[in-house]
Amino acid sequence: MAEAEAEAEAEGASEDPGGSAEAAGEEAPEAGGLHDERPVVSYTLNVNGIDRPVTEAWIGESLLHVLRERLGLAGAKDGCSQGECGACAVRVDGRVVASCLVPAATTEGSDIHTVEGSAPPRTAHRANPPTCSARWPATAPCSAVSASPAWR
Repeated sequence: MAEAEAEAEAEGASEDPGGSAEAAGEEAPEAGGLHDERPVVSYTLNVNGIDRPVTEAWIGESLLHVLRERLGLAGAKDGCSQGECGACAVRVDGRVVASCLVPAATTEGSDIHTVEGSAPPRTAHRANPPTCSARWPATAPCSAVSASPAWR
């Protein structure tokens, strides 16, 4: 009879080695439930001199993904996803980095510059457009401006 009890104990231990969560008064997690959740964080990035909040982002999101998908800055591109091609290059604290390889959360507090931040500010129109003599040397006739394909 002792053998039967030992065998029953061995079977019970092999079925549920950690004990039953239900027996301990806890709810059993759904299949894959704990491993599907990813840790999320919220932080602020200083991009092109402007503080941009990033909320509920997965802690492993690349800087490239955050810039393009969360902040709408599409200048950096995903070329190779390995940091080799340079399409995703941005400056972080003055150093050029492959943004596809850098976790965005690690750049909080850094100064990030993208290609969008390197363009001069746009103006609606020029108040005083240059005259023909300002664009061309005095030897070039003004008709050269209208004939040039660059000015069409």
